[in-house]
Amino acid sequence: MKKHIKTIALGLIPQIFGFLMDRAWTLPLPQIFWTILELLFLVGWGWLAYRIMKKEDRVMSNVVRMNAIGLIMLILVLVQELAVGQYWPNLFGLLPQFYFLSCLRPVYWLIDTVYGWISRASAGSVLATRVWAAELLEFILMIAATYIGSRRKQNG
Repeated sequence: MKKHIKTIALGLIPQIFGFLMDRAWTLPLPQIFWTILELLFLVGWGWLAYRIMKKEDRVMSNVVRMNAIGLIMLILVLVQELAVGQYWPNLFGLLPQFYFLSCLRPVYWLIDTVYGWISRASAGSVLATRVWAAELLEFILMIAATYIGSRRKQNG
């Protein structure tokens, strides 16, 4: 039980990283630096899953535990974006934004690339990117990184 709580608590790492990213963006560094840092975060998330996974554990239970806080943050984003129409002016509005800052640039690059393909294929129609869609994609990428790291450990 203790181990499960520790694994769930690791889900706070993206929150902390996003908060630090928010503070550090005022530094005069090129955009590519931030993009690479966020990609390294995603790789590090998979590596962390690899490190904490035990061979006797089930992969999906590790994925669920590591991303449980992310799921809560995603639900808060979806409620605020889709139902309320704005972020709440309190911690429940701020914390999900910090959580998803950890890997947002690569996600937007991916969305822009896919939208570019769709736009060329559909004679130039413009598709708008919503924040909740980008954060949903980021959550999926974090789940994928966790799954890959956990699976690699289990397969030895």
